[in-house]
Amino acid sequence: MNVQDAKKWIADQPIKWRLLYGYLVTFLLLVTIGNSILYFYVRSSISQTIEAELSNSLHFAQNLIQSAARSTITNHLKLIV
Repeated sequence: MNVQDAKKWIADQPIKWRLLYGYLVTFLLLVTIGNSILYFYVRSSISQTIEAELSNSLHFAQNLIQSAARSTITNHLKLIV
């Protein structure tokens, strides 16, 4: 089916079907564009949130390990002296 056949087929359709096809194509196009924009926004937002949570978890684990090491060394030195 080439472009001329498609134009002829559309021209042969009643007005209600042409309007339906036009509105349907417009609606699908707008929904696709809206979903694309939303997808990239949500993807960026989730990525930033995950990175922030990982950073917080890393700092928490680092502080926990430093505190445990510091208290272990302190207790060991108290036992020796």
